[in-house]
Amino acid sequence: IRDVERSRGLGDVYKRQVFGERHIYVQGDLATDDCRYALPDSASPNNVVGQDLAEQLVGLCYQKGMPHLVVKEDEHFRFGPGERVWSRTALIVGVEWGGSALALRFSILQEKLPFFVSKSVLKTLGGVLDMGTNEITFKRLGNATEPLFELDSDHIGITLYKEDEDPPRLSQITLDLCADGAAVALEKQKHRNGLHTLTRKGVPHAVDL
Repeated sequence: IRDVERSRGLGDVYKRQVFGERHIYVQGDLATDDCRYALPDSASPNNVVGQDLAEQLVGLCYQKGMPHLVVKEDEHFRFGPGERVWSRTALIVGVEWGGSALALRFSILQEKLPFFVSKSVLKTLGGVLDMGTNEITFKRLGNATEPLFELDSDHIGITLYKEDEDPPRLSQITLDLCADGAAVALEKQKHRNGLHTLTRKGVPHAVDL
């Protein structure tokens, strides 16, 4: 991988330029102090996270040997009627959902935010949430399922960091797909084939507080 430099507290930063302006939808105070989980957010078209939780997850990734990168980006978001805020870095982290390894890219903001998994990622993976059984089915991963958890914030979370399991194995190709702008990248070629590669295209989103 090219042009590596070190960023304090957030692992390797890659000199990549990613474009676009972002707005996202959130309601109320959804902040959670648990970096092990992400909130599936059907209103947000972009993965985002606050700086504090991003740093916490990076620390766990180092301890466990989970694949992760931090890359430079240049995107801005608008929270409701407020001023624009900028994401200068993004966290790429490897996870395993439904037995399949994949990489997710989260824009890092200074605001206190949980990990949000966007509706675009959920649609790309064919995600179907079942609140009765507390699980999500990924139709495009062979109908594989992943449990959902009720968090202290009363929201539903999906696991990013699994303490009792080995870290997912990701190739450099998969990490590079996210480093180049993809919001989600799948490790298995059979799952990659036929899937739309979701990238940032500068489509505006709004954050509704």
